Amino acid sequence: MPTYAAWTLQSCAGIAQFAGVSMSLDGTKVAVSEYTGYIQTSTDSGQTWVVQTAAVARTWEQLASSGTGVRLASFFISGDQVALSYSGGASWVVVSTGSPGTISSVAMSTSGTYVLASTRGDYLRMSSSSGTNWAALTSSGVRTWRSVSCSADATVILASERDSITLQGYLWVSTN
Repeated sequence: MPTYAAWTLQSCAGIAQFAGVSMSLDGTKVAVSEYTGYIQTSTDSGQTWVVQTAAVARTWEQLASSGTGVRLASFFISGDQVALSYSGGASWVVVSTGSPGTISSVAMSTSGTYVLASTRGDYLRMSSSSGTNWAALTSSGVRTWRSVSCSADATVILASERDSITLQGYLWVSTN
């Protein structure tokens, strides 16, 4: 196992309140979301950065990436909308997941075909069309979902919830 003994400050990304990071499988394409700003991308493992002004300045949260880093998903601080890029961040489209709850995290399969969203006070949401159409995963139940992750092919989903009354945390997994 590598020791990760050396670290390099990536000052090219500037000073910001970074909210999320994502990386392609080979580590060359990386993206960061700014809590009060833009999404920035790099195609050289973080050596140089491009501010993606097409991703309008917002209160961005977490990011998810496909294996190639070409498809990205993020969301804003409130609401049911997910922002999607099919161009490595150069252009973005905002879509509604149809949830009455507020999105709390996003995940993406390696291919970028499956996109998931956890919501506070609703079902987990999934798109099997790269974010074009969304469906509630009703088997997940209505919960205060905090985060979601999936396997490379999205056949395994792991999600966490935080009970709003007891403040206890729980993990749920689905393999079907």
